[in-house]
Amino acid sequence: MIAFRVWNTRPAAMAMAALGVLTLGPSALAENPPATPEEHELPLGWNWVFGPAPVHGLAGRSGQTGVFDGGFWTIDRRSNGDLVGRLIIVDLSSPDPIEIELVILDEQGSPTKSRGTTTYRRDNRGIVETSFEDPGGDGLRLGVMALTRDGARRASDAGMEEARELGASILPRPLLGESLDFEFPLVGGGRISEESLRGRIVVIDGWATWCIPCMEKMPALHELKEEYGDALAIVGINFDSQLATAREAIRGGSLNWNQVHAGSADAGHPDLWSTTTGWDTLPQIVILDRDGVVRHIANHTLDLENEVDRLIADQPKPMNAQGEDR
Repeated sequence: MIAFRVWNTRPAAMAMAALGVLTLGPSALAENPPATPEEHELPLGWNWVFGPAPVHGLAGRSGQTGVFDGGFWTIDRRSNGDLVGRLIIVDLSSPDPIEIELVILDEQGSPTKSRGTTTYRRDNRGIVETSFEDPGGDGLRLGVMALTRDGARRASDAGMEEARELGASILPRPLLGESLDFEFPLVGGGRISEESLRGRIVVIDGWATWCIPCMEKMPALHELKEEYGDALAIVGINFDSQLATAREAIRGGSLNWNQVHAGSADAGHPDLWSTTTGWDTLPQIVILDRDGVVRHIANHTLDLENEVDRLIADQPKPMNAQGEDR
């Protein structure tokens, strides 16, 4: 269990009241004792921070609400019958988890299929919203699980060891403030590594042609490359299933920077990108400073240009004895 600091439920209750959310009485989750974490196997590196505990009264549209260390959760039923769960994160700074998710377990203790998760999070606050298929039955349990930095590192190390045994080239999980070592085969031949890019700001761009936001940001990458030239290196990692599709998009869009095809690099083991790198959505943006240290991670492109501008300004290119760029 993660050692989150004890959450004062009074501010959470006040916040819920301000949002018009009805809080539960003290007996709302008391009909059955919460399941012990050992009853449900979690992915490597993840731990329960709440429950799993039984939820009741979801036959109609009315929902349930509860508090966990760091915020509170709600679960409601949509008009189409799906369940929607929300984590309202008020403060998760002790320690700060890399990821946090709401999980619904069915009567057999198996996770309910998710239809997708949307995260709005910044500075240890935000909302995580997940839609679930309704598994039916009355024995549903709800839990909140989190992935800490140490857990993410352990999962990534295990995945990288598996990748080496399989002959796959996978990106380790990016962690803010830590170096990121990688080496990939390039679409056009040759290889690219973090070491070969030292001294430049590096943008790692996870993209695919079917990802609209991915393609909409390509003009911004062109502009950044034109503005900063050799001071900036871009490494695209394409997730189209077919290499030919990636080649066509690269050629047609003049995406003439370093490009990696994930399906060619992972040796037929695409699940490694999720279990090792932590990428299960696109787009993905990672920015490294001149020393190869991760300074920005996002699954959107809103801050891309500002972050590159800031790092370029904070870390001007070193000069040689003659005052020329090295």
